[in-house]
Amino acid sequence: MTRHVRIAPRERTVRQVGLGPITFDAEFLGGYPEPAFAKGTGGFPFISTTAPPSEGLFIPAYLGSPDVGLTNPGILTNYTGGSPIPLGTYVNKRFQGQFVSFDSSTFDNCLFEPSSNHAILSRGGRMEFTDCEFGKIGAEADRLLYNSGGTYTLIRCNLHDAEDGAKFANGAIFQMCHVHDMQGAFPSPHYDCIQAEGTVNGGTAEFCNLDSRIRDGSGDGNAAMFIKADLGHMNDIVIHNNYLNGGNYTISLRTNGTPFNLVDTVVTDNIFGPDFNFGHRRVDSGTYAEWSGNVDSFGDPVTVG
Repeated sequence: MTRHVRIAPRERTVRQVGLGPITFDAEFLGGYPEPAFAKGTGGFPFISTTAPPSEGLFIPAYLGSPDVGLTNPGILTNYTGGSPIPLGTYVNKRFQGQFVSFDSSTFDNCLFEPSSNHAILSRGGRMEFTDCEFGKIGAEADRLLYNSGGTYTLIRCNLHDAEDGAKFANGAIFQMCHVHDMQGAFPSPHYDCIQAEGTVNGGTAEFCNLDSRIRDGSGDGNAAMFIKADLGHMNDIVIHNNYLNGGNYTISLRTNGTPFNLVDTVVTDNIFGPDFNFGHRRVDSGTYAEWSGNVDSFGDPVTVG
């Protein structure tokens, strides 16, 4: 199992989406002092802090602020090339419509506004996205980030207004990302922040804020993390130190009714929010190698028992 290097966040004042009386001790914060809470708009508590992550826990409450995503939306210029996107480095670009990539391009401070179906489809190589935004209010894409032979790394990215935020891909990495305000125009929408249905070997989601609630307030969506071996065997998925909220079940690890295996999933040190229909988790036997340190927004353990 591969552990990835922590990337320091920019300083930020952040919305903590959990609604309960959350308390943190110094050990839980990895040595940083207890944050001060103040009420923000909409009745949500806020945390004001500039503490970077340490070798201890990095609190996902630092995420979900306007500081996740574009660093400077005012300097974007339109991408005028076609699809597939040629191999290259793209900085301060706005991509409007649907795109395909076969290469390991990099994107920094870029905006992807889908017209329908998807924003970008990876069909080869590893795309790297840093401080990017995916989604457009009213576009209601099927999914924002999709793979068919390729994979991707996302750091401090903001994904919103789609039925699914992103598909897990082989070796995909999501760090310090915010997926939220789900919305879809397709029939029988599913609403997963991150979803995997099969043939995923290795993938990491850590330090993310994943909230599957629907933008119009009509429901909690299906799952913050939906991992089900529908289409093939899956293994070595790491879900570590995230804030997870919403869903019928906030996290689903499932093989029930499929001929495939889901093994060696690691689910550690996550905070589960208060919004769900049936429970924090639906976890089939044999799907995980480690489940530890997970708590709800009151600090009570979330176990698989």
